Amino acid sequence: MKFMPYLILVLALFVSHLTQAQNIKLYPEDSVFVDINGGRVYLLHQVKHKQTLYSMKNFYQIKLADLYYCNPGLSKRSLKVGEKLRIPISAKAILRNKPRPYIDSNYVKVYYQVKANETLWRVARKHFNMPVELLQNRNQLSSAVLYEGQRLQVGWFSLKGVSDSLSKHTGLDGALAEENRKWRKKYEMGLMRGKTEKMEEGRACWPKYEQLSQQTNGLYVLYDGAQTGDVILIENPMIERRIYAKVLGPVPDTPFARGSIVMLSPISAQALGILDAQAYVKIRKLVK
Repeated sequence: MKFMPYLILVLALFVSHLTQAQNIKLYPEDSVFVDINGGRVYLLHQVKHKQTLYSMKNFYQIKLADLYYCNPGLSKRSLKVGEKLRIPISAKAILRNKPRPYIDSNYVKVYYQVKANETLWRVARKHFNMPVELLQNRNQLSSAVLYEGQRLQVGWFSLKGVSDSLSKHTGLDGALAEENRKWRKKYEMGLMRGKTEKMEEGRACWPKYEQLSQQTNGLYVLYDGAQTGDVILIENPMIERRIYAKVLGPVPDTPFARGSIVMLSPISAQALGILDAQAYVKIRKLVK
């Protein structure tokens, strides 16, 4: 029975993973609220007792990097019961039309709180891509005039969370996508203006360093080979993953950082899939 300990370990890990996912529980009588910012959909999650970042990760099918990015400072502290977190989710996770067959015990209603100067057309068409008449009839609105703070039901959300099939809409291509595109555009503009690329490779590190404490929710680095404000391209060759990041300054002269060519913010390291405190990377920078 030499395989028995291994089997017990596998079962224990499976039960632990399942338990963490089950720590997030919604009930049909609950009210789930979503927000829209920059074209992205965010579910507003209120933390309850025994819930963890990993249980949220599993329930909403997102990456920890997304959670940290959308909730600045979260990477450096513990969760607090009662606090509200912004959870980036796929827009497809919100069902605009009532599912058929519809079973009350399987879904929770999703609401949106109207902001100042928003119109019914903007909420319906731009935010949730649904007919204006559908939103108006669902909320029994006698007119198209909205007021700040008004709550509108925009759809339904499964009590089981976000399905695996929608997980591809999150990750770097989700919450971090806009910032990565912004830095990439700046980098490519430099190429268009006649600058050339120069490659460097070596060791990267990513402690929670004092200088990065205010910027850990974004794609930032400390790097000696470029000017502050420049954008560089970083690659993790182990998994062929690349990101564009903005340089905030030089690598600090500390025992931990000494010998590293770049210091990554925690978000940058996670976006690159780097788990260890130090890793080998390739860097491309622009020179005249």
